[in-house]
Amino acid sequence: MEAFGLFSFIIVICYMSYPKKVDKLERKIKRLEQGKDGANTMSKLISDLIGTECIVTLDVPLQTSTPVRIIDADDDWVKITYSTKKNEKKTQIIRIEDITKIEIV
Repeated sequence: MEAFGLFSFIIVICYMSYPKKVDKLERKIKRLEQGKDGANTMSKLISDLIGTECIVTLDVPLQTSTPVRIIDADDDWVKITYSTKKNEKKTQIIRIEDITKIEIV
């Protein structure tokens, strides 16, 4: 009888992380669904901003909060460049999915 209780306890512990996995899969599905229409629209809008200075807000923090210049964009990626405090030019390539907001300066 104790073995059955221990076995069921182990099963419950194993499935406690199950909702987190479901949430992660749901987010991936949303991204894939947006890829059919949403990502293409976003990439077209960003393509129109090539050469302009913007402030880009991401899901993952960017190393700078200064305005960046959009150099190039395709369906999945955006190439940006910015100046650091030491006046060094830095270039980064970021995923369009990670962009939450763009403000034109």
